[in-house]
Amino acid sequence: MPCPICLSAAKAGVVAGANDRIAYTPDSLKKIWAWFHRVAAVSKDNDGEKKLTLLTEYIIRDVGMYLGETLTHNFSSLSWGYFTEPRNDFFVNTPGIVGFCDKQFAPPFPLFFEPIHMTGVQAAKILDGTGKKSDLYNLYMKWSDKVP
Repeated sequence: MPCPICLSAAKAGVVAGANDRIAYTPDSLKKIWAWFHRVAAVSKDNDGEKKLTLLTEYIIRDVGMYLGETLTHNFSSLSWGYFTEPRNDFFVNTPGIVGFCDKQFAPPFPLFFEPIHMTGVQAAKILDGTGKKSDLYNLYMKWSDKVP
């Protein structure tokens, strides 16, 4: 059975070559996010507040994994990882990308990037109409500046 991220990427047309390998390129993020904007659905909760549908949330998870894979495929210094302490941290025991470094401060310090959460942040812009089809690509470019 194909993995969910592969199915989402195939639906978005982000496959390359005769053997349908996923193209983990920065430009592929534009395609997959444009596709996401076409399929994302909004509903209202009991209080009348807009929210993304459950299916849309599942797609966000797949796209977040795709974003993480795109980063790790293009930068050999990045990898998937997690941390177990401090236990009260929001992202404790959550898979994310390690290897980023914030060089704006002295001394520089490591950064943890949780791609599923950050994809969800971009997706939430749909709710207020501020989302752009370049948001995922822009997020990738912002974080690629933090690769040592």
